[in-house]
Amino acid sequence: MSEFPPARIDTDRLRLRVPREEDAVPIFERYASSAEVTRMMLWPPHSVVDQTHEFLSAVRDNWERAEGHRAWTIRIGDDPHPVGMIGLMIRNLGGVEIGYILAKPWWGFGIMTEAVRAVTERALATPGIFRVQATCHADNAASRRVLERAGFHQEGVLSHYANYPALGSEPQDCLLYARTVAHSAPRSVEPDFSEGRYDLD
Repeated sequence: MSEFPPARIDTDRLRLRVPREEDAVPIFERYASSAEVTRMMLWPPHSVVDQTHEFLSAVRDNWERAEGHRAWTIRIGDDPHPVGMIGLMIRNLGGVEIGYILAKPWWGFGIMTEAVRAVTERALATPGIFRVQATCHADNAASRRVLERAGFHQEGVLSHYANYPALGSEPQDCLLYARTVAHSAPRSVEPDFSEGRYDLD
């Protein structure tokens, strides 16, 4: 098994790769500037494309240093422009934490479930990684479905855990999900046309 995380992961439909400078404008236009898409994110919508450039530059730097938050853009087939992003942090004791976001026109087609499953299965097939976890806002039903359909199990409620800028200054309750090497494979996925908001740390 190659080193994790790899710079590219492919599935039947999706191409996950390290962000490029030219991705900034389509990411800004497709989802990073959207108040609706970013409502349950841990960061506010970008007001100018320079913010997106800065974020992607930081992610690329992390890839080069092989540390910190690393993320892949998500592309569908031969479409050169990203429709979303999935990222991770490698934690101590063989753990990985993931987060994700998807542009609204692509909600409801199982895209994020496929991406989460691909990253998770690649992680858990890597020697020394035993656990992949994610959190989402307690009211984020769409993100919960993504995780459950990708084989994650809810482990608990994290009270007053995270600040969501769109939801006020008070920390919000989150749900903790995880999939480990001991978990069974996820069930088959049918399109869920309510799939919507996602969290990317």
